Amino acid sequence: MCQMASGFINPKTFEVKVAVLDSHSETANQLGLKDGDRPDDWREMHYLPNGEIVCRVLEYDSHASKECEASVRSKWPTFLGFLAWAVSQGATATAIDLDITSAQGLVLPEGVVTVFLNGLTSAEGLVLPEGVRWVSLDSLTSAEWLVLPEGVSHVYLNSLTSAEGLVLPEGVRWVYLDGLTSAEGLVLPEGVRWVCLDGLTSAEGLVLPEGVATVHLNGLTSAEGLVLPEGVDSVCLNSLTSAEGLVLPEGVRWVSLDSLTSAEGLVLPEGVRWVYLNSLTSAEGLVLPEGVVEVSLNSLTSAEGLVLPEGVRWVYLDSLTSAEGLVLPEGVRWVSLDGLTDAKRKAIRNEYPGAYVY
Repeated sequence: MCQMASGFINPKTFEVKVAVLDSHSETANQLGLKDGDRPDDWREMHYLPNGEIVCRVLEYDSHASKECEASVRSKWPTFLGFLAWAVSQGATATAIDLDITSAQGLVLPEGVVTVFLNGLTSAEGLVLPEGVRWVSLDSLTSAEWLVLPEGVSHVYLNSLTSAEGLVLPEGVRWVYLDGLTSAEGLVLPEGVRWVCLDGLTSAEGLVLPEGVATVHLNGLTSAEGLVLPEGVDSVCLNSLTSAEGLVLPEGVRWVSLDSLTSAEGLVLPEGVRWVYLNSLTSAEGLVLPEGVVEVSLNSLTSAEGLVLPEGVRWVYLDSLTSAEGLVLPEGVRWVSLDGLTDAKRKAIRNEYPGAYVY
């Protein structure tokens, strides 16, 4: 993969050729070009989005690099002008990653699949080809003028502050809208599987489709109004300080609640396997289901009341200063106890020889 945009220049005639915008080797193969050691062979060149032009000519070619670069700039004063010309000549690229602030004059090749335009603050003038599957526009603050292709599957719009005007095609599977502070007007496609809305501080108005598998709502401080679909597999709610009102569906396998300081009211589903409760300061009231294989409780300072299921394989207890009362399952494989002295960790290694204790 080469820098965008890549091509070749003839140092004698100043002719420029491009076939694959992000690959010199593929352009050379497709067009039968040779960049050898003979005078005036085709030479690699770049026209970068910041306007820089680089021509890699040799000292014995007919024209020096600065002359070649000046010739390119005289034909195409801007990067977007060069890109538009290249696309008009049939140039292709599967991925476009440009640090530009405006889409005016931007022409994207038809074969592009992935588009990263994270400097755009407005979608005005942006035309995304139908084949695009992955779109990242992380500086857009408004959905005005934004038209997403029907086939798009991954959407990253993390600076959008309102869902007004946002239309997500039915084929979207992954949605990242971390700048939204309200779910008002947000319509998620029925087929969406991964939803990341870390800027929401309230679940009011949020409707999660039944097919959602992963939910990240790390800005919620309360579970009030939150309804998780039965099919949810992974839940990340790392700003909740209380489990009051939280209902985790039976199918949940992965839970991260890293701001809970108490297990009061917390009911973990029987099938959960990965549990992260890194602000819990006491194990009082904590019930870990038998299927749990990994548990992270890095704020516990005492093992009092902690009961680890027999199937647990990975345990993280980095704030324990004493091993008093700590009982590890026989099958445990990995134990993190950063708060204990080396001598105490060594004693635990001797007690559980099958585990890696550190």
